[in-house]
Amino acid sequence: MYSKLRVFLLLLMGFSMSAAAQEKGTALVKGKLQNEASGQPANDVQLTIPFLKLLASSDGEGNFSFSQVPYGTHTLVINTSGYRADSIRIMVGKEVVDLGVIDVTPNESAISMQSIQIPTIALENNDVNSDDEGSSTQSVSGLLTAGRDPFLNAAAFVFGSYWFKTRGYERNQQQIQINGAPMNDVETNDAFWGQWGGLNDVFRGRSSTYGLQPSEYAFGGINGNVYFDASAANQRKQTRVTYSLSNRQYRNRLMVTHSSGMLKDGWAYSLSASKRWAKEGYIEGTFYDSYSYYAAVSKRINAKHELNLITFGAPTRRGKNAPSYGEANEILGNNFYNPNWGYQNGEKRNSRVADVFQPVFLLSHELTASPKTHLTTTLAYQFGKNANSTLDWYNAPDPRPDYYKNLPSYYIFDEQPNLGAAQANFNSFTSDPQLNWDALYQANYMNMRPIPNPDGSLSADSARRSLYVLGNDVDDVKKWIFNTNLQHVLNDHITLYTGVSFINQKTESYRELLDLLGGDYFLNVNSFTERNIAGTTTFNQNDLDNANKLLKVGDKYYYDYNAYFQKAWPILQNDGSNVLYTALFINSWGTVLFAQK
Repeated sequence: MYSKLRVFLLLLMGFSMSAAAQEKGTALVKGKLQNEASGQPANDVQLTIPFLKLLASSDGEGNFSFSQVPYGTHTLVINTSGYRADSIRIMVGKEVVDLGVIDVTPNESAISMQSIQIPTIALENNDVNSDDEGSSTQSVSGLLTAGRDPFLNAAAFVFGSYWFKTRGYERNQQQIQINGAPMNDVETNDAFWGQWGGLNDVFRGRSSTYGLQPSEYAFGGINGNVYFDASAANQRKQTRVTYSLSNRQYRNRLMVTHSSGMLKDGWAYSLSASKRWAKEGYIEGTFYDSYSYYAAVSKRINAKHELNLITFGAPTRRGKNAPSYGEANEILGNNFYNPNWGYQNGEKRNSRVADVFQPVFLLSHELTASPKTHLTTTLAYQFGKNANSTLDWYNAPDPRPDYYKNLPSYYIFDEQPNLGAAQANFNSFTSDPQLNWDALYQANYMNMRPIPNPDGSLSADSARRSLYVLGNDVDDVKKWIFNTNLQHVLNDHITLYTGVSFINQKTESYRELLDLLGGDYFLNVNSFTERNIAGTTTFNQNDLDNANKLLKVGDKYYYDYNAYFQKAWPILQNDGSNVLYTALFINSWGTVLFAQK
C-alpha cells in the first residue's frame, strides 16, 4: 500500500504548479517608509525579498527601491533594529510599482507589547493540567498574525494576552516552516514555538499569510502559513545584548546575538544565545529555567548557489500550574491558586514539571538558476524529548490537595449532608491547601512489605514498597524532514510552482519512574483493574512479559509504545484572479485531497 502511494506521489511531483496571471519582464519596486508613531521618515531600515535574495535600505527620506524584480507575487520583509518585524505581499505586474507610504512601528511600543506577548504567553504558556503539551493554551497570535491588517494587529498585540484566537482556529490549523522545513508535528499538527523560544533576534525574518491566502512557500493551513528565514546570510550585521524584565512566567531574560552579515568571501555566520529564568513566576510554584542557542553559517558559492547550515534548540524546565475547582479558589480568595506545589525541607517543590529539549539541525541549498527560476531544497533532522512529570499512587488516598473529597461541598451536597465533616474539610484545606510532600514520604517509609515474586507469591525478604511515586510522561521524537520548492516564471502569463515535502517521524511514548519518594521500589501493576476485574493472576499486569516487575528510578512502566508516521504532499495552486488551491496529502494512515476555490 505504502509503495503504491509513494509511486503515485512521485508521479504527481511534476504536475504540482501554480499559475498566476502576470505581465512580462522585470520591474522597479519602490516606496517610502514612515515612522507610525512620529509620522517622520524611517531611515536606514532594512528590507528584503527573501525568495529573490534582494536587499535594500531606506534613505534619509525613507525612500527605498528594488530593481530587476520579476513579475509575480512576492513577499516584502521589513526587519531591522528599532522597528517591529513585518511582511507585506506585493503584486508586481508593470514596469514600475509604487507601494506608496508604508507605516513601520517603532520598538518603543512593539517591544513593550512583544515582551508581554511573545516571551511569556505566546511561546511558553502551556500549563493546563489536562494538556501536557500545551496545545490549548499556547497563544501565538502575536507572532503569527502581526501585519498590515488593523484587525490582525489588534488581535495580535491587544487581545492576544487574553488567549484570543483569530476566527477561533487552533494553532494546529497553521503551518510553520523554517527555511522550507515544516515544523508542525505529524501526529498532532501542532507547532511548538517554545522549541525556538528566546531566539527573537534571529527569528525576526518571517513571511506570513492569513487564512486561505496563497503562500509562495507552502500550501499552508486554513489559518495560514508562517515562513521563517533563519539563515545566516539573511541576518543583518549586528552585535546585540538584551536584558528584559517580566512578571509572568519568567522574571529575567538575557540575550546575546552576533551576526557577521555577508562577508566579501561569500561567508556569513550568526550566533545567538539566551537564558530565561525565574525562581518563581507570577503564579506560586512556577519556577522557570530555560536556555536557548542558535548557530548558523551560510556560503554563497557564486551568484547561483548558496548553502545554509542551521542548528537551534531551547532546553527548558519549568514548574506548571493547574486549573482548580472554583470552590477552592473561592475558599482561598485566590484565582491564581496552584495545587501542584508544596513545601519540602522549606523549599517549594512542584509535582508537575515540564522538561523539553528537541534540537533541530537543518541544511538547505538555494539555487537561483536565473532571475525567473529559484529552487530551494531543505533536509532537516529533529530529535529529543518532551517530558511532563505527574504523581502516581497505588492503593492509597488521592494526594491532590484540591481533590473533590477534600473540599466542603463533598459533604454538604451528599444525600445525607454532614456539616461537621464539611467544616473539618474547610478547616483542613484552609490551613494547608498545598501538596503535602512530607506525608507522601512518610507513607512510603512506613509501608514495609514482603517483596512479591513474578508468580505472585511473596518472598521472605521485605522492602519499602512506594505507595506514591513521581513519574514522567515522555514523548521521544526522531523526525526527518525533506522539502523542495521550485518557482519559475514560465512566460508572460504563467508562473510555475512545483515541489514536494516528506516527513518521517518516530515517536516513542512511555512513562518513566522519576522519584520513588523515599521507597525502595514501585510495582508495575494496574490499580484500576484491581478495583473492577478479578479472577486471573495476570489481569492487573501492565507488562505480561515481566509480571510484578519491581520498578526502580529510570524504568519504563504503565505504557511504552512506538508510533510511526509518514506524510508527503505535492501542491497545485493558481494564484490568479480565480484562485484555486489543491494539495494531496499522503500519510502512512491514508490519503486526503484538499481543494478550495
